[in-house]
Amino acid sequence: MEDAVLILNHKNAILFLWANRALTPENLCKLQAFLTDDHGLAEVQASAHFLPAVQRGVPRELEDVRLGRSVYSPLFRPATGYIRQAFAEIVETATTLPPVLAAFYLMTRIPYLQVFANGNKRTARLAANLPLLQAGLLPISFVDFKKADYVLGMAAFYELGDVQVLQKVFMEGYVRSIVRGSDLPAALRINGLQSDALVRRLVTYVRTGQAPEPGARGFLKAAM
Repeated sequence: MEDAVLILNHKNAILFLWANRALTPENLCKLQAFLTDDHGLAEVQASAHFLPAVQRGVPRELEDVRLGRSVYSPLFRPATGYIRQAFAEIVETATTLPPVLAAFYLMTRIPYLQVFANGNKRTARLAANLPLLQAGLLPISFVDFKKADYVLGMAAFYELGDVQVLQKVFMEGYVRSIVRGSDLPAALRINGLQSDALVRRLVTYVRTGQAPEPGARGFLKAAM
């Protein structure tokens, strides 16, 4: 039941995101509300994945959160409006950044602040798509992220402020999403497209700026 509700919540959140692409605190709050909805089901109300209605879609004010398996303690300044204000500043900063950088910024800063009592990483991962969609770029499919590396990268960012692992995970995951989502000619897919090798070549191209290898060059030409 818990897994079914999580899937339904992601579907509802993605439908909302697709129809509402403005990067605003209000839209991100609505995303979080969809993602943490328990639908009034007693079977899932004890789960840590969902929140009561009073906490859904609302930046935390009196809730002090603790992260599992991390020594990082998110900011807690109750009854000051600090979290709401800092959240608005994160969103405002993201609107000034290039779309891919804005996506990475939202993916990392929303969980770091722990804007909500729960569902922060889920909200941040979906929110990362807003600047991409606004720019006419392909969205990110997080099934293309290596979960263990993502968790490790978030821990390094929480505790050390180090984004190197997350940058690598984000770059590889987004390149893989682009390969998966690109409208390529059928002939290119049929003729033995090796997606893993192609992703490696494209990531190398992004990191170094050097001329892409033939396989990557063929993909870029076909995808344009």
